[in-house]
Amino acid sequence: MVLAWAWSGYWSNHPTFVYWPIDRNTGEVSDAKYYKKLSDMPFPLGWPFRYVMPNDLLGPGPPLPVGAPPPPPAPSRVYPWAMAANLLLILLAIFCVVYLLQRFAVKFSLRTLLIAVTLFALYYSLPRLVGELTGIRAWGWYRPTVYFSPIPTALLVKTLGISELNWPLILARFKRRQRSFEDFDDPEDTLAAAARLERRGDWSAAMGMYRDIAEKWPDQAAYAERCQAELAEKQSAAG
Repeated sequence: MVLAWAWSGYWSNHPTFVYWPIDRNTGEVSDAKYYKKLSDMPFPLGWPFRYVMPNDLLGPGPPLPVGAPPPPPAPSRVYPWAMAANLLLILLAIFCVVYLLQRFAVKFSLRTLLIAVTLFALYYSLPRLVGELTGIRAWGWYRPTVYFSPIPTALLVKTLGISELNWPLILARFKRRQRSFEDFDDPEDTLAAAARLERRGDWSAAMGMYRDIAEKWPDQAAYAERCQAELAEKQSAAG
């Protein structure tokens, strides 16, 4: 899986110095064209950032006199910073893939191989479907979003301290923290919170909060004790 991830990033940025153009009228492949340097390439290159960009794609050129032959194409622009950024991002994505595999102790087996092959098949086959459903712009964002997804995933796993694929535990980390009794300063808000705990089925926590309300606010003691009695009856009926 790591090798496939690395190969995908390398192939997306590998410069092709030999190009076989296709005739638009006949559809036949013309003779090969050879390029000696990146600035000679008449097509964009680089992923996710373009480090080779033809000048005619950056903006319209100067107007030509009527009947004048088109000038030779200007050299393409080369951006070294884009090459460095692509390298760093791809290396970081590969590092995060290795980190996640080690974090969750994923071992090689027929099952993991089948899952990896299925995921890569979907990775390369879904872009066209995404483009048809959401447009060409989403098609362009699909691949880098999926390819670099291990980076935020690894940061999330590291931050939350997740060490195993225990989905109930993972989902519990995202739940809003339940406010404790000390967080409330108003008796009505505290009673409402205790009632919510009771409706959710967290009867032990609700009983403790009713008890604390009776001790902290004597004027609410009678109502809180009545709620405790009703909750105790409900617990007894439930067995």
